Amino acid sequence: MPGGAALPGRKSDPEEAQEMETRCGFQARAARAAVLACTILLMGFLAPGRTWAGPHENGVFVPHLDASIEYTTTVATYAGQADLDECAKAVVQGNVNAEKAQVWFVVASFADSPGPVDLTGAEFGFGSFDSGSITFIAWGPSLPEVLEIPSSSGWPGPSEGVATAMVDMESGETDEVVEIYWFATYVYSALTIPLSVNPATAKATALSRRETDPIESLGALGFGQEGYNPCGIPPQPEGGCCLWGICAVLTREDCEAEGGRYLGDFTACFPNPCPEPIETSWGILKKMYE
Repeated sequence: MPGGAALPGRKSDPEEAQEMETRCGFQARAARAAVLACTILLMGFLAPGRTWAGPHENGVFVPHLDASIEYTTTVATYAGQADLDECAKAVVQGNVNAEKAQVWFVVASFADSPGPVDLTGAEFGFGSFDSGSITFIAWGPSLPEVLEIPSSSGWPGPSEGVATAMVDMESGETDEVVEIYWFATYVYSALTIPLSVNPATAKATALSRRETDPIESLGALGFGQEGYNPCGIPPQPEGGCCLWGICAVLTREDCEAEGGRYLGDFTACFPNPCPEPIETSWGILKKMYE
């Protein structure tokens, strides 16, 4: 046509070219994500026989609730709002509240992992809990541009799980603590939601561009009762414990369980601070009271 004008109802050649480029680019990224998703499934079966440590070995998945976040339906996603830089600071207990939705997250921590962190996907699930005590009103993955594969249409729910893989495999998340999923819930009665494996693979894993690593520990979120943070349990201090004249370095709990006398946190056993046991034969006791 004159002047290179496009036919009515038809896009111009540059527009068509741009649309085709965009479509092909998305299809290519989706294909890469599909490969990653298959990798999650395959590596879930291959990982048990592996003898080397991957970059995310000893990783931890823990829930984190932020009571300061006001949930509203006008916000499409709460991804990226966990604002957590240390696993031990994760809040694993919320309230029973049927009127106000609570926003919480699942975060991955690689503080004890060999590294370098290169997270491109993750899979996890929930253990058993009373689904009648809670309603999930919104949820979604926190990693950017991911392909999401739930274990079934029952996700999120008891004994359900999910796998996610980033579409762009060129770069992963590199922080020591990485937010991987978010939820908004109403809670009607006290319950605990334990993080668990994805039932589709019986694994909880962290995915990098080259391999997957099994997750070492999984936390639990409590509503109206205590949750569990595997990162937030400091080691119990030890100290001297007197056991029949012998001093041993134990925790207070272990010392008292053995019937000993705990001398205090970080106390030493040298020189021996424990008095010799007093003989208490019948003859000695008789002489003491004569």
